[in-house]
Amino acid sequence: MEQVGSVKGRIEEEIEKVMKKFAFLEGVAVISMEGFLIACKLPQNVDGDLIAASTAAVQNICEKIGIDVGKGGTRAAILEYEGGYVITSSLGENFLLTTIVGNVAGLKLGMVFLALDQLKKAIGPLLGKIEEFVIPMGTGEIVTE
Repeated sequence: MEQVGSVKGRIEEEIEKVMKKFAFLEGVAVISMEGFLIACKLPQNVDGDLIAASTAAVQNICEKIGIDVGKGGTRAAILEYEGGYVITSSLGENFLLTTIVGNVAGLKLGMVFLALDQLKKAIGPLLGKIEEFVIPMGTGEIVTE
């Protein structure tokens, strides 16, 4: 059985590959639905654990809004700021993908979603290996031994 650390490293390698292809990606995090950081490549000034917890909270709020207005579950939440975007999207049933996108002149959302799609294709197959370590009953904690 593969160890969590090696799977996390492989996920981070895949994130790095996609980030090199899309320079507007400033950061990427893979997060459990419960708000635990699984893997990331984030700017030095960004606290990965804080982003993970906040992302899960935003996802829950967006999910409730979608259901309350009759639009169903959340596929993605796009938050626009003066300096760019933060986009959170589902990554399978148990994980979230959060991306930090720089404010690049002329950037089209189609390119951003292409990058998200490539991230999901690269990371998705590795997540099954992480799920083996998630404690049953949805606590989201990761067993490392």
